[in-house]
Amino acid sequence: MPKNFHLFLKGTVGYWDFNTDMVNYILDKHKDEEVHVLIDSLGGYTADAVSISSLFKLHGNVHVHFVGHNASAATIAAMGAKHISIDEDAAFLVHKCLYPIMEWAYMNADDLDEHIKKLEGIKKDNETIDSCVAGMYARRCKKSKEELLSLMKVGGWLTPEQALEWGFVDEITRYKEDKKEPLSAAAISSLSDAGIPLPPDVKRQKGSILDRFIAFLQSPFSNQAPDAAAPEAASPSPFMA
Repeated sequence: MPKNFHLFLKGTVGYWDFNTDMVNYILDKHKDEEVHVLIDSLGGYTADAVSISSLFKLHGNVHVHFVGHNASAATIAAMGAKHISIDEDAAFLVHKCLYPIMEWAYMNADDLDEHIKKLEGIKKDNETIDSCVAGMYARRCKKSKEELLSLMKVGGWLTPEQALEWGFVDEITRYKEDKKEPLSAAAISSLSDAGIPLPPDVKRQKGSILDRFIAFLQSPFSNQAPDAAAPEAASPSPFMA
């Protein structure tokens, strides 16, 4: 495993530092070479993650290395790689896709009926995306889709050894350079508010309402699009992991 990587994918999947265009640009520059990618991300937008996975698969010779806490869309993005390794101190999380539900309104019976129909449609779409993602995981892990869906439903953090046992990764590495950076208060708040369990070595932090609002805006699980200038300009991906 080289110390120099061609790509460093960190932050939120779908944002400027972890997006399809950047990945495509680097892979295109190294068409006939072995490309090494470092990933350290809590996730983001599922659509971008699936596209990145496809780009890795099309290139055919991409090696992904996980360091730190990696979750959700970050794990999906790696599925198309030829080889996946993980640092001995890293952590790995898969879970069912999330859709932001925010409603503040008074509703009569008719309004509630329409709102319930809308939520049922969202639920059905989420189940479809979950099935597709579970299929990606299953092909990598050489296990059934049902087994992966069960794991995604639990949504617990995996140790490197468990990730290897499941088949998500091919190798556990022990490099002094791969130091796990502590999660920020914003990241911890984002995970908690999204209902995603915290890594076993991280404690939940309580903050003010303002702190939690700022954390929400910075969260990879918020419903604001990566390049949105204002809430009304947002065009969020309907499915996030």
